[in-house]
Amino acid sequence: MIDGLIFGILLLFGAFYALLLGYMERWLRIVSRATWLVVIFGTGTTLALIGLFPIFSVLTYWKIWAAFACTGAPVIARSIIRQLLHDHMMRGTFIENATPRE
Repeated sequence: MIDGLIFGILLLFGAFYALLLGYMERWLRIVSRATWLVVIFGTGTTLALIGLFPIFSVLTYWKIWAAFACTGAPVIARSIIRQLLHDHMMRGTFIENATPRE
């Protein structure tokens, strides 16, 4: 019974989050430009809700969080570095094109 309730909460969160992202993509560029941030929030919320299941000990629950953090941190770092490099390159291109030529 409790498992069904938790899965229902997870399903409702997923549906709400999908709708929210669809709406926000029109207004906020961060949804499409920083996908890693969207994934972090969704995964974090899912992990938090998974903690509602009574089968996990506190230690097991935090080990699950740690496992996701260890595998996700390099991907997040890569995404941030790529975005920074892209922004830097675009600024350089903009400055080159904006400079008057003789």
